[in-house]
Amino acid sequence: MISAQSHRPPLNGNSNLKYLFLILLFSWGCSSTKKAVIVKNPNKEIKPAPPKPDANPPVKMDTIVSKESKPIDPKPPLDPQVPLPKEQPVEKPINPEAQEVARPFETKDIKKFKLLLFAPFTFESTDSSSNNEALRFIQFYAGMQMAIQEYEKQGGLPLHVEVVDEHSKTKVEEVLHQVQFDKPNCIIGPYEIESLKYTVEWAKKNKSLAISPWISSSSIATENPYYLQIKAGLNTHFQIMGEHIRKHFADDQVYIISKTKEDSRTKHFIRESGTNYKEIVISEEDLLSESPMLLEEYFLKDRPIVFVLPLTLSKDENYIYHFLRRVAAEKLDRDVIIYGTYRWLDFKPEILDYINSLTVRICLSNILDIEHPALRSFKLKYFEKYRELPRNDVFEGYDLMKFILFTINKYNSVKASFPLIEEPKYFQTHFNLEPISKDHTQNKIDYFENKYARIVEMHGYKFKILD
Repeated sequence: MISAQSHRPPLNGNSNLKYLFLILLFSWGCSSTKKAVIVKNPNKEIKPAPPKPDANPPVKMDTIVSKESKPIDPKPPLDPQVPLPKEQPVEKPINPEAQEVARPFETKDIKKFKLLLFAPFTFESTDSSSNNEALRFIQFYAGMQMAIQEYEKQGGLPLHVEVVDEHSKTKVEEVLHQVQFDKPNCIIGPYEIESLKYTVEWAKKNKSLAISPWISSSSIATENPYYLQIKAGLNTHFQIMGEHIRKHFADDQVYIISKTKEDSRTKHFIRESGTNYKEIVISEEDLLSESPMLLEEYFLKDRPIVFVLPLTLSKDENYIYHFLRRVAAEKLDRDVIIYGTYRWLDFKPEILDYINSLTVRICLSNILDIEHPALRSFKLKYFEKYRELPRNDVFEGYDLMKFILFTINKYNSVKASFPLIEEPKYFQTHFNLEPISKDHTQNKIDYFENKYARIVEMHGYKFKILD
């Protein structure tokens, strides 16, 4: 199966962004639906022209965690992918048979499903990075709308959706206080990590389901079966990478690349993947040196050589670039396979070019299925409604909303007239929910995680899913 994702084109100013948001709100509000939609903090001073569709958008890769630019809060957010401290226990899926596991979507005797969405649809800043961030969430919301409109035609539990423009933690706290006596069954978001932590604790106390579509981190929740992370965390990615390497290569073909002897990411990868491959310490100074054949001694003539770089932070960007540049210059006609992380796709374009030209394998949770039988008709419907082509975040919002609506009707004890024939075929992911315990000896659920992810390669700036 060939899969691809598209770059979002640059915005034509902040007005187009706001215009698209208003189209989303008014188009839903003016429809025949009986479900309530409330939007808090909309910007009323808007006189834009509609955005023009891009028939040939450049390639854009998905990201699994929140991006690092956060204009909302002057304090730098916690990095959701910081490895566990050494003294902390390793995350392990608990044994569901050892205790009664609560289903995240199991509801009892409800006659209306109330959903609350937090997302930063607008930013005070008008620079291009802020506009791109806001557009990301507007498109996610548009995808949710597409799924809800399909659901309304099928029947099922009545749905009440409340949408809040997330500005700050204070705003999130105010809204949750207001709904204290009319609690939502499900909360999606927020995006900012401290706001998310507050929301997750609120959901635990009030027994509402909290879903994070954008951030995956083992530090968000403890003993909270009401918290669900939609994208697999770094631990899961390292586990899948390790399994794939063991399946296809012998131990003497594989080297783990470290920046220093104390590289925490290397230790994290070894711990999660269960591997014990040889480790090579190459400093960034070595990569920048004039030595013409730095990697020569590691290449094999008759078999591929495998380099694993378990690097994820923005400070690793230059190191990754110079390592890939070295491989491209020194490998000649020899086979070299590099395993990297999904975070590389957020780095500078030169890294993306090397991912496309070299054999680089990455673990991803969201890969658009371009062979999906409904993809063409979905794109057409979306274009007719919003006058632009759907991009990655549209499919994310659509898939998640389809999954939520299907699942609440499946497990609700008050059966609704919803045609539960089979689970929907999603556009870019699957939902393989598992309970996670950071200390499996305690046999307690710290949170649920969607553990679906696949190993992919890029060719012609399109991803191909490997076995």
